[in-house]
Amino acid sequence: DNRELGYLRRQRIEGKITVKELKDRVIASCQKMPVVDVHTACGSELALIKDKGLRDYMYILLKRIPRYFWHVPASVIGFHETYTDNLMGGLLVHSRKVARVAQKIGDPYGIAYLSDDFVVAGLLHDGLKYGLNGIVPKGDDHATFAASWLEENSIFDDRPQIRDMIRTHLGRWGLSKPNTDAEMAFHLADFVVSRGASPALDGATSKSGMKFSSKNTSGARSRTSSSSKSKGKYGRRRY
Repeated sequence: DNRELGYLRRQRIEGKITVKELKDRVIASCQKMPVVDVHTACGSELALIKDKGLRDYMYILLKRIPRYFWHVPASVIGFHETYTDNLMGGLLVHSRKVARVAQKIGDPYGIAYLSDDFVVAGLLHDGLKYGLNGIVPKGDDHATFAASWLEENSIFDDRPQIRDMIRTHLGRWGLSKPNTDAEMAFHLADFVVSRGASPALDGATSKSGMKFSSKNTSGARSRTSSSSKSKGKYGRRRY
């Protein structure tokens, strides 16, 4: 639970366990948690997909995602700006937010017709954040691994842009960099959500459904601290 998560994070800060040990313990715990109902977990985001065939397929595909995805924090070490995203279940919340932001973000690029693809990529982009069983193979980051897994299983052969958006969603911090407008737009959606943009979930009534927070409420170290200034404006992307 979140109390245990907080305890493990303090142990890591005090040097009693490593980041890897923290991650391994959290992932192992999440793998033992109950199977979730996909409709209950993210049905409101799946409803944004206009193509019924794609929407129905996503219900099937999401059941193949490792169990930890539904329970783990968005950042095991508590790096994301929004405090609640760093709690148990935060990775799912983060993915739902990215799906909602991405659905709208293609419009200024003139690619609003890809809205279904953006929603799908948003829900899936961190689905294999810790590999299939808690480990991303050497030579990959979680973005390239997820895209490769989709390719190896012939998933989205008819919509390769989904795999490409997932492959490049880490931007300059990833092994594969965005090249197209769709890839750059999707990376931006993931970036702004991780930095505090928070679209309303579950039947938002506001016109934009968007609110922003400039305050770091996660308790994580600021990315613009003196230790990260030499690495660029936001420092090195960490998880």
